[in-house]
Amino acid sequence: MERQRKNPFFNLYFYFAASYGPNPICKGCLSCSKDNGCIRCQHKLFFFLRREGMRQYGECLHSCPSGYYGLRTPDMNRCSRCRIENCDSCFSRDFCTKCKAGFYLHRGRCFGGCPAGFAALEETMECLGPSQGCEVSQWSEWGTCSRNNKTCGFKWGLETRTRQIVKKPAKDTIPCPTIAESRRCKMAMRHCPGVWHTKAFCLAHVPLGGWWRSHKGSDTCCGSAGAHAPTMSKELGQGSADPSAAAYSLPTASCE
Repeated sequence: MERQRKNPFFNLYFYFAASYGPNPICKGCLSCSKDNGCIRCQHKLFFFLRREGMRQYGECLHSCPSGYYGLRTPDMNRCSRCRIENCDSCFSRDFCTKCKAGFYLHRGRCFGGCPAGFAALEETMECLGPSQGCEVSQWSEWGTCSRNNKTCGFKWGLETRTRQIVKKPAKDTIPCPTIAESRRCKMAMRHCPGVWHTKAFCLAHVPLGGWWRSHKGSDTCCGSAGAHAPTMSKELGQGSADPSAAAYSLPTASCE
């Protein structure tokens, strides 16, 4: 009788047939039944007993589903249920590592909100204590009211206060809060001494008439026709607006 030729795929076929069985549910099984699914799993896989209504059957998985954790034993690796309320995945029976949506993780448990003294980290849904986050000093006093680096010449300005970072936060934890803030304030001096700032002020103090504009950087109001108002030699708010007064004299330099 002619010797049967060996087929290299013959043994491979029976390997997969034994591993998977006739049903996809038997994938990864060492032993499997049509009614109950996997009974024993291959090495490193986890046995999971799935329930659907009144029926239950075994599966062999590389990782356990949500609400379960992998428990390795010499006999067989199994998926055990997390016993922590609102836990999505856990490290052990009594220690959660990730909570279900809408719950915060705090010391292996899941809460609807973080306890007093702990801050919620929204990115990871965890509760962090003060020692884990950023620490800052007390606020300083409010600074001088200013605008455009000037403390006069405007009605409104901004004042700022600051605080220092005392302790930097750990990586991937709650970032530091704002260390500087500003608020609107009223300037202590509306007009700067010796400088005309507005057309209205010139018209109010210069008796020569005409259209007047402010000449920045001097105490002179200049007219549109080239005429010059008296130069004020005293500080703003002092002296007389009368050109004949000794405190004033007509400037000879152009205001342009």
